[in-house]
Amino acid sequence: AVVSTQSTGTGMKQELVRMLNSASVLRELSERWVARTREASYDLQLYSNELSVLAGEGQTVSAWSLHKGDSWSKLREGMRGIAAQFSNLSDRVGRQRVEEEAGVVDNITLLLDILQGVKDLIDRREKGVNKEHQQAFNRIQQLKKQKGTMAARSGGTGDSGIQERI
Repeated sequence: AVVSTQSTGTGMKQELVRMLNSASVLRELSERWVARTREASYDLQLYSNELSVLAGEGQTVSAWSLHKGDSWSKLREGMRGIAAQFSNLSDRVGRQRVEEEAGVVDNITLLLDILQGVKDLIDRREKGVNKEHQQAFNRIQQLKKQKGTMAARSGGTGDSGIQERI
């Protein structure tokens, strides 16, 4: 029964280590995903800002741009529209990042914490069981030594009392 319990414990611990490794990889991937989403949101906002600068009326320096004709005003109007779209897109991607971080990354971190806690419990139990086995083994060795010493002194008649103690 002890051997099957030990092999079951070893198998369970190996499976737990495999799960811990996989959960760690998933967390790293999720954190990188969130970082990329954060960068994409920032880049989209920069894109929007640059389009807004291009569409600004304070930037007119040439006769062509000073002209109040249809071409330049339509270009500026188009840039403003695209800038607003990129700004909205940046906001949506930012909200998505928050949801990813709060949902996926936090849940994987929680799973990782639970798995690590179970592994720690198994490790502590193994150490306790091994310590108890070592103590019992040492006690048996000590009793056998005492038995041998007593047998040598009494000429072999003191065996029954020590065997009962073992």
